[in-house]
Amino acid sequence: MAKTCIKELCKLKGVKQIELAKLLDMREDSLSIAIKRDTLSIEKLDIIANHLGVGIAELFETSRVNINCPHCGKPLSIKVE
Repeated sequence: MAKTCIKELCKLKGVKQIELAKLLDMREDSLSIAIKRDTLSIEKLDIIANHLGVGIAELFETSRVNINCPHCGKPLSIKVE
């Protein structure tokens, strides 16, 4: 599984990890370990994504790659559905 960037997204969105833990009915330390080990279920990832207002794909570092146009050099926006 690709490494998640949940912690970074939480910082950007102003969401505390304790808030996510309560939402997922988990202890904060258990959530922290699950994030670090990338062991969250797809159901929990979906809950996190919805709470952060992003798609599940945006929870993963691979979806946050910046790609520029080879002709003009402008950043391309890629929408993952």
